[in-house]
Amino acid sequence: MKKYVSLAMVAGILGLIVTLGWTGTDPIPDNPSMPFGVGVVFGEVGQYSSEYRNAYNPTVDGAFESLWADSSLATLPTSAIVFTVSSTADDDSASDTGAYTVRIYALLSDYTDTSEVITLTGKTEVSMTGACIRFQGAEVLTSGDSEEAAGTIWIGSGTVTDGVPAVKYGAIAAGSNSSLHGYYTVPRGYTAAIDYIHADSATDTAAVGLYVRPDGQDVFHQAFGGEVYRNAAEWRPNVPLGPYAAKTDIDLRANTNASAPVSAGYSVILKAD
Repeated sequence: MKKYVSLAMVAGILGLIVTLGWTGTDPIPDNPSMPFGVGVVFGEVGQYSSEYRNAYNPTVDGAFESLWADSSLATLPTSAIVFTVSSTADDDSASDTGAYTVRIYALLSDYTDTSEVITLTGKTEVSMTGACIRFQGAEVLTSGDSEEAAGTIWIGSGTVTDGVPAVKYGAIAAGSNSSLHGYYTVPRGYTAAIDYIHADSATDTAAVGLYVRPDGQDVFHQAFGGEVYRNAAEWRPNVPLGPYAAKTDIDLRANTNASAPVSAGYSVILKAD
């Protein structure tokens, strides 16, 4: 039986080959008529997998900020540390009305993926069991009657005051169940490319920039820039951005000319080395 490859599949394959390089591994899935991205999501395209960053900043104002709950540039550890997890609400604890448990996604000191389930104790911090070099994400797993975080759940380090750590690395905002942030670090054993970016600013003009910092460099460089005015926009480069080697830091940032919320995100295609 003949297999017919869709134009969408061909475009996806060619773009990724240009960006990530050809290794001789057949990237066509068992069902080649499906779009390339769909094949990646369902694990049918060999060594390729995907990540999606969905980000939100409630008050972007006057300067480029990382898109996350703290309305500032994200802080990235310079060495592996033990993260603490705490909430600004005592209701986020076992047998109460808010969040009970959360899963933290992180990278170990050698940049390999790890995750850990933490049982919350309200404003009192709980330490993860191992040291990590990057925070990658968090989600609420179980909760009380509210079915959401009662307060802001912070992942950080240092002295914790009323649930807020001295140094913040990530957060699940109150009323949410996932960390919405635009920073991501390519794990060990992978090379990354970015094939889709979107942004939404309902109240004002927002400039959006994707910044990258390869391993060993001190500063971020802008790899992409776009603008949206009281609307939504999306960008699909013909050739994906990259390639970005393991340990590369990626940060989606935005700037507005007035205090305004911005939501945005991007799709990461990962190729196992």
